Amino acid sequence: TTAFGCRSMGGSPHALAPVPLVAVPVALGLGCELAGWLTLAFGANLLLSVHLLAIGLLVFPILGMGWQLLPVVATQAPSRLARDASTAITALAILGAAGLLSGMAGPFYAAAPIALALPVALAARSVLTLFTVASAPGRLGVRAWIAAAELMLLGGVTLGGALYLQRAGVPLGFDPVPSIAIHAGLMALGWGG
Repeated sequence: TTAFGCRSMGGSPHALAPVPLVAVPVALGLGCELAGWLTLAFGANLLLSVHLLAIGLLVFPILGMGWQLLPVVATQAPSRLARDASTAITALAILGAAGLLSGMAGPFYAAAPIALALPVALAARSVLTLFTVASAPGRLGVRAWIAAAELMLLGGVTLGGALYLQRAGVPLGFDPVPSIAIHAGLMALGWGG
């Protein structure tokens, strides 16, 4: 195989994502997963455990590996702008995840503004992915599948951010219990897709 699977389509062998862009989120994902299982085993904080596991098993690994796999689907190397955006999105996601997890483990209000960087980063990742698959040639079925998954993720991320804002005291006026179920369902369908 070749870098991004693009060489056979005339792409550059230099199209591989920078190693830290893939490896750092994947490594952080492994750490979050381990922390999630330990937190769950000791029954310390169920909400924190669930989010550590979600971030460790899904968010960070898909974020990191997605930067390498998306150009394979698009059959074209990313532009310099897309590479810079993916680096900024990854940094923002890491910052936001740290804020979210520390807010769940400690004083919520101190970390709330930082935590909002996570849904912003994930929404930006989805938008970048949607633009990439929309402009890619061929593979209509695969691109439609990815677009549908990304739209579900955008809905789930938006609802997650709204839930977090409401918990922080912003009066958004919706019932959190069914909204949490919808948030979890959209995220599961999106990440699964």
